[in-house]
Amino acid sequence: MKKKRIKQIIDWPPDSTNAYEGPGKSSHFPPASETLFTKVLEVKDEMVTLEGISGKTIAKFPFTAPTAEIANKIAAIFKEQTKTILELGELEIELD
Repeated sequence: MKKKRIKQIIDWPPDSTNAYEGPGKSSHFPPASETLFTKVLEVKDEMVTLEGISGKTIAKFPFTAPTAEIANKIAAIFKEQTKTILELGELEIELD
């Protein structure tokens, strides 16, 4: 098995989508470097959606992994992290 950084196998960082500040607030799409990862929202096949927060803004960061197996491995690695979305790309994953 060899290890690779996540940013070496996926176009990293993903763009933010669906940013939300609350009722009556305008949307703001924070950069990955300023957004703290909060949780993995969903893993469906190769698609992974992360949630992050920047100030009062909650944003989603969807991305596509090369395979469903890699998507699940990445999601498992991310679950216990307290990093920015950008920093998550530095984490390593074992590939078969």
